[in-house]
Amino acid sequence: MADYVYIDTQEALDSAMDRIESSPYLALDTESSSFYTYFNELCLLQFSCKGMHGIVDPLAGLNLDRMGKAMENPDIEKIFHAAASDIVELKRDLGWKFQNVFDTFLACKYMGFEACSLSALAHHYCGVTLEKGEQKSNWKQRPLTRSQLDYAHLDTRYLAEIRDHMHPELKRMGLESEYYQEIEFQVATLSADVKEKDPNAFAKVNGVQKLSAPERGRFKAIYEIREEEAAAQNIAPFRLINNHEMIRMARNVPTSAGDFKRFKGHPRFFARRSEDLLQALKDAQPIEKNRLPAPPVFEPGTEELFKSLKGWRTTVSDQRQLESGMILNNRVLKEIARQRPTSIDQLKSMELMTDWKAENYGPAILKTIQAAENSSD
Repeated sequence: MADYVYIDTQEALDSAMDRIESSPYLALDTESSSFYTYFNELCLLQFSCKGMHGIVDPLAGLNLDRMGKAMENPDIEKIFHAAASDIVELKRDLGWKFQNVFDTFLACKYMGFEACSLSALAHHYCGVTLEKGEQKSNWKQRPLTRSQLDYAHLDTRYLAEIRDHMHPELKRMGLESEYYQEIEFQVATLSADVKEKDPNAFAKVNGVQKLSAPERGRFKAIYEIREEEAAAQNIAPFRLINNHEMIRMARNVPTSAGDFKRFKGHPRFFARRSEDLLQALKDAQPIEKNRLPAPPVFEPGTEELFKSLKGWRTTVSDQRQLESGMILNNRVLKEIARQRPTSIDQLKSMELMTDWKAENYGPAILKTIQAAENSSD
């Protein structure tokens, strides 16, 4: 018999909240519909607290306010693996705020592990092998299968134990202060705002750059119809027709409804939109490479400073044996190169990094900026 609880009634949730609110920790994970729907939707919320493992069904119309307040309770440590996507989803769908978060994935990166998946950590610290069979499951379907539920609950079952191994190791390695500032900074700056659709997203599809100008125009026409239909039907775009088949279609143009049988795709998509596709392919205008979105242009003098900052980062990355993005990512380096701060306080005021990073990396960053200024005189 399963030793976790599936919660789809308010009474069961209220009972679980009594446990959660008295627990010193709350391990969390989510499952969403992104692999199946156009508009992402929170479908499951798994948790483990002291003495209990559970799965909450957010599609059951439950009042989750008490659980949201637990996220803000600084006395309950929230434990995630790769917290960013889960927190963005919970901020977006439920409006939750978070305090006191531990991310086993981020800790793993700081500690220099080569393999940082949850499966790898569960095997390393707990000696268990996690099943992966339901990774691409349809979490929006109801009822969920026993296999789906068994798989889902394992995502939080071992997180507290993993955290209990990692925390003293971070402390022993002298990483505790840096790590906790970083996770707090990341949680605070994660945005749940829905990004506007990029009108040139088609150009970023792998293989589009290699198409001829007429083929590129036809690909854009197919891409836009697929996006329109996917949004209307709330279905993941690739389930209508994938990128590879759209490239094939742009090269091997169908001229009748029957020609769509030559392409792999959802039959109902072709049935519903064949006339639109044929007309769009006929009307498509060539798109030359020079009409594609150009990469952002650096301001005068900024590109060389950016390269110098990347060189500094490589040195630090090698010395600390951390991935370069764990030091400072390219977006931050570009903004530093653009604004050219002249003091640690100014660097902090840019709100691009933690105080720990500003204080420890700041002197070298300012020195790199000054060297660039001197060389340009």
